[in-house]
Amino acid sequence: SVSVREIHAFRTRRASELPPLVYLVLKAWFHADDCAFAPCLAGYYMTESGCEQCEENSYSGAGASSCVTCPEGMVSSAGSSSADDCAFALCLAWLDTIRLDTT
Repeated sequence: SVSVREIHAFRTRRASELPPLVYLVLKAWFHADDCAFAPCLAGYYMTESGCEQCEENSYSGAGASSCVTCPEGMVSSAGSSSADDCAFALCLAWLDTIRLDTT
């Protein structure tokens, strides 16, 4: 069993000052490579510093490492989460005029 004192020693002292077995156990327990960001939500992608929102005219599903560009002639808002969010620019402009006329 590893004591709290040994854990504190690992964090504050050089590895050469710890018993070899304690060092190996604690090194595995506190290994930095085991730390990772949680997967990104749909509409975001993973970067070295965390999740970033997809830009306009692109989308991503959950857990993406990059965004996918909408097909040529199609657009989407920033943070889009599916290819279904991509629409032809003309259709979106037409929908916006309908929305303006009904308000």
